[in-house]
Amino acid sequence: MRYSTVELKSHFNNIGFSYPDIYGNFTGFGSSYPGDQFPHREDNIVNVKGIPFFLYNAKGRSNNIEFAGQSVEVLPDMYSALHVLGSSDNGSFSEYLKFYLKKSPVGQYKLELSNWVAGVPAYNEHEAYRCSALCAGQQVIETVKPVLWLQSVRFRQPIVFDEISLPDNMCMHLFSLTFEGADVHD
Repeated sequence: MRYSTVELKSHFNNIGFSYPDIYGNFTGFGSSYPGDQFPHREDNIVNVKGIPFFLYNAKGRSNNIEFAGQSVEVLPDMYSALHVLGSSDNGSFSEYLKFYLKKSPVGQYKLELSNWVAGVPAYNEHEAYRCSALCAGQQVIETVKPVLWLQSVRFRQPIVFDEISLPDNMCMHLFSLTFEGADVHD
């Protein structure tokens, strides 16, 4: 498999991780993931189920995209699937991602992300990381165990694109995005 991780840092607009001395605000109501329960790597690359992801984990810094209609430019290539680390807050949600090549639409695919505090996924995600507690300001709530989900969307046929348009749904969050390159045979 050929994977292409996407650097999303310039698009991050939400602080999803808390630490004992710094509080995140993933939900908009003060709740967040405990950042110490996620990998801290100098290169920010993690591997989940054999797929590489860029997972940014720095205290007090934005580390995910809360969907607000952003456009993300990517290296133009032929892709067969996308893989995300993400979740939804205040419920489970699905929205369409729109794909473009040189500003012309080339497709759209539904991204489904389960609630971050769900015991089981509402869709067909896999657990990437399950935390032992939820952070709510200075409180640690051990009865709630938030999840960062791995969701994969396989395209009906490989497509070439250089831009993705995200939906406008502030309850959906994208921490990491990786594309799977299509096998091209002569």
